[in-house]
Amino acid sequence: MTTRRTLLGLMACLPGAMCPVVAVAQLPGVVSIVVPAATGGALDNLTRLVAQKLQPVLGSTVVVENRPGANAVVGTTYVSKAEPNGGLLLLADRTTVAVNPLLYSKLPYDANAITGISDIAKLDFFFVVRSGAPYKTWEEMVAFARANPGKISVGTPGTGSAPHLSMELVGRSIGAKFTHVPYRGMGPAVNDILGGNIDAVIMGPEVWQHISGGRIRVLASGAEKRAPLLPDTPTLRELGFTEPLLLPTTFALFAPTGTSDDKLNTLNAAVRKVMADPDMIARFEALYVQPVTSSPADVQKDVAQLRDRMGKVIREVGVTLD
Repeated sequence: MTTRRTLLGLMACLPGAMCPVVAVAQLPGVVSIVVPAATGGALDNLTRLVAQKLQPVLGSTVVVENRPGANAVVGTTYVSKAEPNGGLLLLADRTTVAVNPLLYSKLPYDANAITGISDIAKLDFFFVVRSGAPYKTWEEMVAFARANPGKISVGTPGTGSAPHLSMELVGRSIGAKFTHVPYRGMGPAVNDILGGNIDAVIMGPEVWQHISGGRIRVLASGAEKRAPLLPDTPTLRELGFTEPLLLPTTFALFAPTGTSDDKLNTLNAAVRKVMADPDMIARFEALYVQPVTSSPADVQKDVAQLRDRMGKVIREVGVTLD
């Protein structure tokens, strides 16, 4: 096992790259990754791919546990109270981890009870409207929204979700008011915009499968650059917005706070190796997500910055999940 750990530290970077020395730590024989969502969803599918690839790299049995409920609070609580030995991890959306302490007046865990290991995957969002809407471009939508406060209804997968908070950020940035229509998940919201029952949604790459039918129109992308499948859709950055408004979903791996640096670094090195695997990249892209990695410090910094930024918005809107 020691030889395997040592090889992991030496092989974590791409061939030919200059790699820092990675502390190699002994992990439990079984490593569980908690998914704070039900089986069969996007997060569950991604996690099972990651677990499958991590197992031979770590030399541990890697299993997936589904603990859905309360906007990831159930799964986060479970992991936060675990022994910090690298044996119980959480794979969750960074935005959810960041804003839950702002959305609930009281949580069953401390806001700092989990710590980052690495990002895993990123999904950019798009501002989408029904095809019959009286605006065909972002600029026309903005003008309509300003002239008709509350007339544009925006469906989201729920109050406090990343699309809901994105809607609030967009509204503040363009000086307009939207009407929020929360659903229990993204599926019903997509069905209603396809049926013409709501005016807009903020949704991820699954938008591509609906474009050919002509029932929706994509006005803007929250990505850094234009999507290859949507070459005519401008990014919000191109439209003059310097701060992200359509908050991406970035799935990250977390461990209980108190997990030693050498264990965090060993797990981080394993994730980097797995996410550089061409087969893994292809599988993620087939699910319309971008494989990404980062350092434990980067995850923590991004969570803290997002919590600071969204705190003011959440207080102004009065969003709560209590």
